[in-house]
Amino acid sequence: MNKIGVTGGINSGKTTVCKVFECLGVPVFYSDIQAKMCMQENLTLKKEIISVFGENAYIDDKPNAAYLKGIFEDAQQLKTMNRLVHPKVEEKFQHWCKGKTHPYLLKESAILLEEGLAEKLDGIILVVAPLDNRIEWLKQRQNITIEDFNKRMFQQWTDEEKRKKANWVIENNHQKSLMEQVLAIHNLLKTKTPQE
Repeated sequence: MNKIGVTGGINSGKTTVCKVFECLGVPVFYSDIQAKMCMQENLTLKKEIISVFGENAYIDDKPNAAYLKGIFEDAQQLKTMNRLVHPKVEEKFQHWCKGKTHPYLLKESAILLEEGLAEKLDGIILVVAPLDNRIEWLKQRQNITIEDFNKRMFQQWTDEEKRKKANWVIENNHQKSLMEQVLAIHNLLKTKTPQE
């Protein structure tokens, strides 16, 4: 079974692409969602986060979003947080993989390449979109401001850097059919053996 990463810059359309794959029956592991669950549910991780970032990291036994926002906007603190959280997410991913019988599955993560998380995977799908489109789509979201968008974007690799590491690139630009691009990769992967 191939384990394939799906990554891309903020607001590039990673989740949309993953939903198309899910419609084709492909299992998808959403790393960001699982990271939030780990921060909420994993008692060992909670203790580690509080030990490093202080009691204010949690409020009423839940992650303190307002306090953590400042951590996530600081590149060095974000790296420290990632080093605590991502091993726990990786454990969940490996457990999630067990028993899966599909020819391949997907692991969606915004920072697969930045954090060296791609090394254990069999391939990388990169989703790219023009900056103008990404900003336009941003206006439709309620949970992120343009300031947050810019801060996160500058903490990620550029599309040019990511292209060098990607096995496949999906252009989310309204010029190429998203479905056709996904189907082309799907048809290849459903018959491809790991490391082939």
